[in-house]
Amino acid sequence: DSKYAEERLASDRSWCPRNFLHTYRLAFRDVPSDQELEEHGFGEVQELVTPLPNDLTQTLQSLEPVDEISRKHWEDWCAGEVSHLQAFEKYLEAAQNA
Repeated sequence: DSKYAEERLASDRSWCPRNFLHTYRLAFRDVPSDQELEEHGFGEVQELVTPLPNDLTQTLQSLEPVDEISRKHWEDWCAGEVSHLQAFEKYLEAAQNA
């Protein structure tokens, strides 16, 4: 973006017309029931996962993965199936174990 990489803004906009920024996963522990509080000390995990908006999916589809690990994740993101999306830590773990 223009604040952090103004010198690259024009070339970046040639393949992505806006900041490629998307919150795909939000997770938090809910307020615990009395039983949960007594047993675990915290409530159930609530999670919301959303696919990329269409414009960012199209931008992603225009790119080419650099290896087979990234290709698998790239395919999941391009398909838009939220059941295939993972926590960031899982993507990082897969990359570190490659």
